[in-house]
Amino acid sequence: MSSVAHGRRGEVRSRLLGIGFGVATQILFGYAVWRLFWFLHDGVGVNSSHSYWRDAALSLQFAVVHSMLLWPANRARLKRILPEALYGCLFCAATCVTLLALISNWQASERVVWQLHGAGATAMRIGLYASWCALLYSLNL
Repeated sequence: MSSVAHGRRGEVRSRLLGIGFGVATQILFGYAVWRLFWFLHDGVGVNSSHSYWRDAALSLQFAVVHSMLLWPANRARLKRILPEALYGCLFCAATCVTLLALISNWQASERVVWQLHGAGATAMRIGLYASWCALLYSLNL
């Protein structure tokens, strides 16, 4: 087999892997958005063995991974290895995985800091739905 034919086959394989990674990332993103909506809508059950340290660690793992991937020096290093489109997929996939880890392991505290009732609760719920409509609209752009 000629090196030209072998090179084209490698390009096709790379392109198919990239497309597969992109499709998988879109599916993961859709799932993460769906889980996030219900997490914010309904919250999680109260856990009597709640640990603020655990929730802090979950928040940090999300923030650190998200920030490290956005840090210009790390971004430049990754773009030398990955094409621009795959960097976007990697960033989205890492963000979704860390967000899903946070959502899946979050523990609610028994302590209530504030709770709305009546018109305040209705206004907050409308605000939640409006923010999701804005998010979906912006994704559509």
